[in-house]
Amino acid sequence: MTIGPRVYYAMAKDGAFLSVAGRLSPRSRVPIAAVILQGACAMLMTFTSFPQLVTYIGFSLTFFTVLAVSSLFVFRRRPGWQRLPAVSFAFPLVPASYLLVGAWMIYYGFMLRPAISAAAVLTLIAGAIVYYARLRTGGTRRELA
Repeated sequence: MTIGPRVYYAMAKDGAFLSVAGRLSPRSRVPIAAVILQGACAMLMTFTSFPQLVTYIGFSLTFFTVLAVSSLFVFRRRPGWQRLPAVSFAFPLVPASYLLVGAWMIYYGFMLRPAISAAAVLTLIAGAIVYYARLRTGGTRRELA
């Protein structure tokens, strides 16, 4: 409940989220709208069971960690890539094995709980639509590479 609103605030300041979440209260310097949004999300989540929440959140987290690890295969080919020991250890065996396990977990999530996994995918799609809509309307302040 405390970190989520600050993430919304930072995203709004970068133009990647709704601008109302980027406003601070002049008196308390707290992003009130972002706190209310986070509270509303938390209240909505109380209507689902704990195992469903674990599946929903686990699916999303696994999906993004698989994307992050797969990016190693792209970035290692770029000139100027700094080879760090933590990233280069047993490359490509360690990241490839992680990708296999992660892909299996995503697949298994769909097979075990298709409705919850589909809800997670729809949430990700909705977030991508909002993000790209903000990009088109000139909502971001950063230059995209």
